[in-house]
Amino acid sequence: MIKVLGHEMRHAVQYKKGMLSDYAGVRGRKIRNTNDYTSGIWNGKREFVRYIDAPWEIDARKYESQYADEAIKALNIKKEVKTILPMGKQTNKDKKATLELVKSKGKHILLSNSWITDKKRKQGGGYTFVLNTDLPKDFNIKNTKDNQWLYEQQNILQFMPWVKEEVPYGGLEFENLIY
Repeated sequence: MIKVLGHEMRHAVQYKKGMLSDYAGVRGRKIRNTNDYTSGIWNGKREFVRYIDAPWEIDARKYESQYADEAIKALNIKKEVKTILPMGKQTNKDKKATLELVKSKGKHILLSNSWITDKKRKQGGGYTFVLNTDLPKDFNIKNTKDNQWLYEQQNILQFMPWVKEEVPYGGLEFENLIY
């Protein structure tokens, strides 16, 4: 949008400096595509050329980015131009952030989610764990008896659901619409 504005600003400069002028009925017609012909007076000489090859269009395309940059600077919108315009968002699980939350609880043992028998407790996925402070002093996770005892102690098993993050996908930077 700003690049188009820059392009049109350059046409205004062309008129002001006398580089481009027109006479009745010459420049007012609509251009449907780049192969249409247009006419105008460029630097005092009448031109009848393909729109894409018109010297005033070539000149405007040459300066449009410079004018767009000046407009961005003048409007103080450099940060906004870097904004990502997402096409959509998806929710991802952040396993690393979830594990950090588990670690913040204290020393622990990670367990398979199958250790928790109440399926409602672990809906949506996450980590099942037990804190070492909730275990008997001589507890050994590798011991079958201790494993069975822990499985029966559903009240000390803890579950930390996944930390969710929304991530944009398929988007583009607003800047890409300008240049």
